[in-house]
Amino acid sequence: MIMKNLLKNSLYLMVFLMGALLVSCGDDEEDTTPPVDPPIAGFTLEKNEENNLIVTFTNTSIGGETYSWDFGDDSDLVTTKDATYTFTASGTYTVTLTVTNEGGTDEQSQDITVSGFGPNLVNGGDMTDEEAWTLSTLWGGDDNVMNHGFSDDTFVFLSGADAETGDPYQYSNYSFSQEIALEAGGTYHFSADVSSATGTNATWFEVYFLKVAPDTEDVIVDMQVGIKAYGEGEDCTKDEFSGDIMTIAAACTSVNAFDQLLSAEGVFTPSAEDLSEDGTIFLVFKVGSGWAPEGEIAGFGDGLILDNVVIKEAI
Repeated sequence: MIMKNLLKNSLYLMVFLMGALLVSCGDDEEDTTPPVDPPIAGFTLEKNEENNLIVTFTNTSIGGETYSWDFGDDSDLVTTKDATYTFTASGTYTVTLTVTNEGGTDEQSQDITVSGFGPNLVNGGDMTDEEAWTLSTLWGGDDNVMNHGFSDDTFVFLSGADAETGDPYQYSNYSFSQEIALEAGGTYHFSADVSSATGTNATWFEVYFLKVAPDTEDVIVDMQVGIKAYGEGEDCTKDEFSGDIMTIAAACTSVNAFDQLLSAEGVFTPSAEDLSEDGTIFLVFKVGSGWAPEGEIAGFGDGLILDNVVIKEAI
């Protein structure tokens, strides 16, 4: 009997020891599970070609779970994986991406130098707000008729036509303007899209910066830039054209001396003397047609189109 009990107890002890051994082995397997590797932070960046204050950041990190962007300008952190950010002033900034997962944290920093422009100061420059502009016929007459106006979010300059005969009127003179607040000593960039599918003949399209309202033609002086169709040296609108007015005007060699405020690149820095008492300029487009060579008809063809008028400050 005693031997039988000893044998039974021995069996119980063996079962207990084997169970303990199995549990011990299981604990060893959990302890040897490899840890999560920490992430490796990385990113690339691309500046906007038109305004490199706007930068797109593409995340190239490995193993990240959460992300945090610090753009180096005391702005709030951004926690998206990728980011597009607009800096509010020109300068050099240190951009830091912090990447985190269960295994740890890593970060990468890059210095970036940006410069660009503020918002468009021209109200309704996209030609969607007709009330932003003042339209005026500078001089009139029975033979001075035009058909200019807003169309499909652009402004189109067209020749008028006799309602009975359909014959075009060759003469027109027109003012299209807006008052804009500027800072003396600030640096600005002017641009405007102009185009014509047919070209024009004996027409002028001129830009002025005035310190007085263009109520009469005699105050519209000191042209900043012009595009015309009057022959050699001033024939940049004779054939089909499309683009920024400053680029088109480069072909009008005898028209543009750029001896006023505006440079050939569209940059200008007004002084206090260049502005009105209220610190403004009147942006004026003076447009017209007439006095074509003998045997030709002056006019705008299928129309001279104006769009995307911009004055923005370099910041």
